[in-house]
Amino acid sequence: MAALFDSDSEEEEFIGFTIEPGFERDNRESESDISVSSVDTEDLSDLDLSDQESGDEFEEEWNEDPGPVVVNPFFTNTGLVRDVRGYSTLNIFNLMFKDSNFDRIAEETNRYAQQAMEANPNPAWRETDAEEVKAFFALNILFGIKQLPKVYSYWSKNQLLGVPEVQKIFPRNRFVKISQYLHLNEKRKELPRGHANHDNSGPSAFVDILGPPYAQDKATFA
Repeated sequence: MAALFDSDSEEEEFIGFTIEPGFERDNRESESDISVSSVDTEDLSDLDLSDQESGDEFEEEWNEDPGPVVVNPFFTNTGLVRDVRGYSTLNIFNLMFKDSNFDRIAEETNRYAQQAMEANPNPAWRETDAEEVKAFFALNILFGIKQLPKVYSYWSKNQLLGVPEVQKIFPRNRFVKISQYLHLNEKRKELPRGHANHDNSGPSAFVDILGPPYAQDKATFA
């Protein structure tokens, strides 16, 4: 190797490397090692470079159907049906939930509790009434405003966690029992699951309880 650089011979003009026999380049071959002829043309059928090259975006054409547009007439009355200026939050709530609504809920809750205890007697249960159901709803509204990690936390003996006013309204175990048996409709009249008219979510029964003013909008709650 040293002799190559230490040669005293005169410099000669470089005329390129000598190609050894068998390594001649075939100009007919592509520089790529992938043959286009080996690619299935079906794989390229969905490849359209025209949009990419032009930069044009796909534009959806307008519907040229000359048919008339049918708009159903609107007949429902709009606007306020009652002047609620000066009403308190409780006044507005009572406009939607009548005493008769709570009577119905108490009735169905007691009915369901009796049906459930035919198979599993529960001596801790006693019948409820409309006033207790109303208090139960009030606490649930409060729980949505003042949120604690668990429902049981409202009855905690920890002064920093428990809520004394809640504890005065309901003993914890009583609240749990009403939660267990609370019902809005007759359980035994429910259609079986899989039936076209089976209501497995409960909104329809709830709207029925609210009465005629809401019955016409029952589909909204379904």
